[in-house]
Amino acid sequence: IYGDHWGCKPIDDTRVRLKSSATSQISGNDYINASFVKATEDNSVARFISTQGPLVRTFEDFWEMVCENQCPVIVMLTQFDSVKCDEYLPLQNGQGTYGKYNVKIRKDTRDKHQFCLRAVEVQCNESGKVHSVLHIEYPDWPDHGVPTSTDAVRQIQKRLHHIPREHPIVAHCSAGIGRTGAYITIHSSIERILLGDTSSYDLVETVKKSRSQRTGMVQTEVQNNACCAILTCLHRHLAHRVV
Repeated sequence: IYGDHWGCKPIDDTRVRLKSSATSQISGNDYINASFVKATEDNSVARFISTQGPLVRTFEDFWEMVCENQCPVIVMLTQFDSVKCDEYLPLQNGQGTYGKYNVKIRKDTRDKHQFCLRAVEVQCNESGKVHSVLHIEYPDWPDHGVPTSTDAVRQIQKRLHHIPREHPIVAHCSAGIGRTGAYITIHSSIERILLGDTSSYDLVETVKKSRSQRTGMVQTEVQNNACCAILTCLHRHLAHRVV
């Protein structure tokens, strides 16, 4: 049984459905608290899966979602915490089993921008298929707030700029709406701006579209203001570069 953080349940039209769990004779349940979120109708900018921070009882479902959707990256915008986001990675031993998934950390480094980069390998015991995913942990983003420096947020986006668009990026905090919503808004808007899409400066419409796909995206005024500040800074930088 899932506990939905603060009553935040995914919208049925955009929720992620677990394929193998739905056909399992044991569970027969396709539910996970996760939603597909996209800023455009094509693949010109990154697509996302916005989800809750995994807890012990949902670890297997989380890895199932990552593998089934062939997600190339997981962006974690919180700290590991037994209440809001438990350790769904084998941080102590480097490898662990979560239901039918074996997870190995192949490489673990800390970036100068204070986020951890992990090369992770996930193997399904049933099919034998192996999926590789980049895990980016940025623990310094406070709940309901914004980072003291926005540089790390921009650096994550830069690092992911060349990731193929075919498959969605997983992003999560604890509830998967506040910090996650702000990050997805910033990431998608930057990509649209760089493509010359001037409508991306309209944050009201951008957030409105995100909320039509997952309720509660960008929770606070502080988070919304941070989105505005980052995009304004980028706009000035681009204008100066053109001049």
